[in-house]
Amino acid sequence: MPDIRQIVRVNPNTLHSELESGGVLLQVETGQYYGLDAVAERFWELIVEYGDLDRVERALLQEYCVDAAVLANDLRIMVNDLIEKQILDTGIGDTGSPGRDSDDVGRETTQR
Repeated sequence: MPDIRQIVRVNPNTLHSELESGGVLLQVETGQYYGLDAVAERFWELIVEYGDLDRVERALLQEYCVDAAVLANDLRIMVNDLIEKQILDTGIGDTGSPGRDSDDVGRETTQR
């Protein structure tokens, strides 16, 4: 399993749709979906913004009243699931920027 202290980036073949109650991610090449509730949607937003999972964790701890160990475990589980589904790529050894590359932003969709 990947370590939580890493850099991740959105796989360029991932689409995101924000919904009223959360969101949904689609890995275009594999056809795999990943549903997000409101809290997971916030996790996703910070992962896209920062890429650095340590920074994501710190930001979430400031926003939510939750035990640090519980949050770290929840984030680790989500990130591992997203890496396994090829929605996120690990940034280890990657010279590209974390989060979403600027060329990929146009691929993101929003539905209400």
